[in-house]
Formats: sequence, C-alpha cells, structure tokens
Amino acid sequence: MSLDCLNNIVGLSDTDCNCWDSSKPADFGTLNESLSGLYVSQPNTIPIRWTNGAADCENGGVWDLLIQARKDAVRDLVADFLAANSQVRKDQFLPFTKIGDPYYKRATLVRGDVAGAYIEPYDIRGGKIRVESVDLTFFSGVTAPLSVDISIYSSLDLNTPLATATANITANKVTATAVFPTPFIIDMGDIREDLDERFYFLYDIPTGVTPVYNDTERGCNCSRKTKYRDNPHLQVMQVGGAQTDAVSNVLVNTLSSGGMNGLVINASMECDYYSWLCELAQKPNELTSQGGQRLKLGMALADGIQAKAVANLAQSIINSGRINYYTMVLDVKPLYIAMNSYLKIYQKAIDNLVYFMPEDVTDCLVCATDKRMRKNQILR
Repeated sequence: MSLDCLNNIVGLSDTDCNCWDSSKPADFGTLNESLSGLYVSQPNTIPIRWTNGAADCENGGVWDLLIQARKDAVRDLVADFLAANSQVRKDQFLPFTKIGDPYYKRATLVRGDVAGAYIEPYDIRGGKIRVESVDLTFFSGVTAPLSVDISIYSSLDLNTPLATATANITANKVTATAVFPTPFIIDMGDIREDLDERFYFLYDIPTGVTPVYNDTERGCNCSRKTKYRDNPHLQVMQVGGAQTDAVSNVLVNTLSSGGMNGLVINASMECDYYSWLCELAQKPNELTSQGGQRLKLGMALADGIQAKAVANLAQSIINSGRINYYTMVLDVKPLYIAMNSYLKIYQKAIDNLVYFMPEDVTDCLVCATDKRMRKNQILR
C-alpha cells in the first residue's frame, strides 16, 4: 500500500503567522492540506515557534521537521496497526507459492495446438493473487533451444492477453521460468460469481514437442485436511488444465486435459486489510452505512497520525540539543509531558482501528483462538 494516501488527513501547521513564509516548500498548499482539520503544529500541540527552535543545518527548517514528523507517523501507524492486528486475528487461508504439482511423472496426451492451465478465483474480499512467473517443462521432442510465449487471458476477453512472458526451453525435462515484466495481480474482491471469470495461462505447443503431465494437486489426498495442507491454493480457487485448437475457442472447444500441461504458476495470495485506511483518510468525517462507525474510525485515524507526529516532533526538538532560553523553550519537561500524553492518544487510536475494523473490509482474517474481540465503545 502506498502511504501517500494518509498524508493529508492531518496538515502541517494552522498558523497564520508569516514569519516562516520564505522557507515554505513550493507545494506548501498541497502539503498542508488537512482533511480532518487537525495539524501537527497548532496551539494545543507544539507551537511552530518551538519547532523553529530546533531547526538547523542538520534537522532542516521548520517545514522539514514537520513533514518528517508526519511522514514517520504515517509509517509507524501502519506498522503498528498491522502488528496489533496479528495479536487478535489470524489469516483464514494457508499461504502458498505455487499452483500445480511440480512433480513430473509422465508425458501428457497432446490433443490440440494450444495448451495450458486456468485458475478460477473465488470471490474473497481483500484477497489478491500475485503471479510473478510461470514454470514450463516439456517431456520430449525438444531438439534445439525453444522460446515459448505464455500469455494470460481472461475468459471475459480472449482476444487480448493481459500479460505475456517467455520461457526459454533448453532441453527435455528441464524446467524454464517465464518471468512477467511486472507481477500480474488478480483482485479477488472484483470477481463476480455470475461471470465465472477464469484466468487462462496458455501457450502454443511447438511442433513435435510433448509437455510433461503434472497434476493440479500433489499428495495422496487421503483426507480433506491433507488435500488443503498439501495444496493450499485450492482453498481459494479452482484449478484445471486446457488444450484447444485456438485461444479464441478455449471456452467452446476445450479438449480433455486433467493436468497442468507442464505449467506451474508461481503465485501467492496477499491479504489486504490495510488499504481501507486510505478510504478513512480521504473522508474522515463522512457518515457511512456502518451506522456512523467509520466516522469515528476516520477521526481515530486522524487523531492517531496527529498524536504520533506530535510525539515525533517533540523527540526531534529534544534531540536537537537547542533547548534553551533563546529557542523560547525554557524547560525540556513540557516536551516530555506532551510526548507521553500524545503517545497514549496514539495507542488508543491503534486499538480503535484494530478492534472496530468493519467486518466488510476483508474475508482473509478470522479471530485468533482464545482471543475474543469485544466491541463496546470507541476509546477516547
């Protein structure tokens, strides 16, 4: 997730004083936008004149200090949110890195000109399939190096490939990896059951070449538990093989092919339960169908980022070594008091974001065993 979407839920400073106008960044209007009405530096946090006292050639100017304090606050909040989530929730689905059995037992039966495999993801909110590359192995018929293009198609549009990678085959029973220029991402939350969308990984079979036969599953499949333990990708998708006379005919003229036709898809599932913070940040005061729940969470997010930024700024001023009469900070004690106070606000914000995360954010997480989540009222 890009963290930029969280920057402007809190601004830098609400001061009208023009004392520091000359050092403002060129895009100050954009940097200082506050969607929540909160700022890092305001009269009840750390006045900008205190911040100015810590400005020097090492720390930068006033605005450098404020920008860095907010940037670090956004980074810290996301990291602490993820860590706190792991204490009360766990992943519902087992991790995997490969789709298909990489154990090649025999040759497949060639019945068409085009071969490959498909995956049909289930509709899972917050789930994404990330495909980095595809492995391809031929059983026989390779007499010279071959370059084989493997393309991904959606069953909703078989005319234009979504991505293509090339496998450079050197010999029989030697696996070649085709790496996509950029990872191919499937948003499982966009899968509509009425469309039954499949993603086909297809290639033209070189003349005289026979792919190996590798199955969609591995293991003995003695029980349901064993099946998903050995093939965790089957928890979140259907997998099958395909041979046909042409890509455009794969839906109407798929020839029998129970295996993967020599393909292994190098893919993993990502569980996204953090990008919803971007939605909160863009409209923190907006009422939603959650009965106002997200209004509270939007402001909790703003409170959290402001609080951590103020604490970061206080620490920067303390670390600057310029706390004296001339910087208008007569005593370091108020800074420590402010820092500790805002860190408590920050921790409450993290707790609220974790414990009150709406159920429609993701299907990827379930409550951890023996760690009950209680939703009473938002913490303040």
